[in-house]
Amino acid sequence: MTSPLPETAAPPEPPKKRFPVVIVAAVIVALLMVGAAVGSQLYLRWAKAPAASAGKAVRVTVERGANVETVAQELETKGVIRSARVFALSGKSASIKPGVYDFAPSESVAQILARLEKGDVV
Repeated sequence: MTSPLPETAAPPEPPKKRFPVVIVAAVIVALLMVGAAVGSQLYLRWAKAPAASAGKAVRVTVERGANVETVAQELETKGVIRSARVFALSGKSASIKPGVYDFAPSESVAQILARLEKGDVV
């Protein structure tokens, strides 16, 4: 009789540890949230900055009873501000005064809102 050959099989390897999918998903979500926060801050900084560094003043008439959204739309159309939406959100609690205003494209959203609230008309 022949003697049985010893088995030369290697011992079983422990299962490979996989990086948990939950951790990868959490990291991706965190990166997306940070990216969205940074992106929105950059957009707001851009939108609130003056539309141009120089240029002729633009005359805007604010009618009695006009709301901030209406004025914002007109200012964006005339190139005084970059975003009517950001302007309206910035001035949602503003009480604007009617009148005729001359706005320079170099004025920021905050400056324009301050003038509208103060009633700094022509």
